[in-house]
Amino acid sequence: MIEKEKVIKNFSKGAKTYDKYAKVQKYMAEKLNKLFIEHKEKNINCDMNSKKQILEIGNGTGILTEYILKKYKNLNMDLIDISPEMIKISKEKFKNINNNLNYIVGDAEEYDFNKKYDLIISNATFQWFKDFENTINKLYDSLNNGGEIIFSTFGKETYNELRKILKSISEKYDYSQTFYSMNDIEKIIRDIGAEFTLIEENYIEKFKNVREFLFAIKKIGANSAKEKKEILTPGVYKQLEKEYKKNFTKNNKIIVTNHIIFCKIKKEIKKNIV
Repeated sequence: MIEKEKVIKNFSKGAKTYDKYAKVQKYMAEKLNKLFIEHKEKNINCDMNSKKQILEIGNGTGILTEYILKKYKNLNMDLIDISPEMIKISKEKFKNINNNLNYIVGDAEEYDFNKKYDLIISNATFQWFKDFENTINKLYDSLNNGGEIIFSTFGKETYNELRKILKSISEKYDYSQTFYSMNDIEKIIRDIGAEFTLIEENYIEKFKNVREFLFAIKKIGANSAKEKKEILTPGVYKQLEKEYKKNFTKNNKIIVTNHIIFCKIKKEIKKNIV
């Protein structure tokens, strides 16, 4: 189970270095932005410069927000993030660009938005939810008819190399949190009865060694927030480094799999029958 206090602490610590090390998250934001633009261009009823209600979950330092505001400068958006330090950086980034941004420091799983949205977007955040299914249902209920949820998240095969090695060392080193598979997400959405599109891909990163890999994770605040996590002893760490280089190396660098899932959910337009 994810410990939310650890999530807040980790991301607040990594806020200042997030943009430097968040290579995968930047890639995800760029691709998600293309889906967002597709949402605008393929729907003639969607004028992104109008009074449409938009919510971004996990605003972070504003990586996704920046992509969007380059094209649509005057949007009215609610931006929520669990880390006050992340919000602080995002506010500073856009203070002279858009005055219609409403920042919320809070947990999207627990927060009562008390309004309806035409579009809910989120980049690399849903994997931190304690109750993925319940939160998806909650967000779907927060959509206006015809509204959409567009998000990216990390899938089940993320960091599979790391997990395999740690598990081979000892069952107690189930270090990384559990991620949902695309089938898991599909089932949840089908149960809602919504129209949806799902896309998955693997994004491979390369590092000199395990130390550099774990350092990069720490610098963006994405280190594991599992409850009762076992500490890696120097001996285990040394064994991890050795086994990783032995089994998952290409061109003298270790490889790290990021299993990325992109999703678009559309709420059907209910027709009034007279």
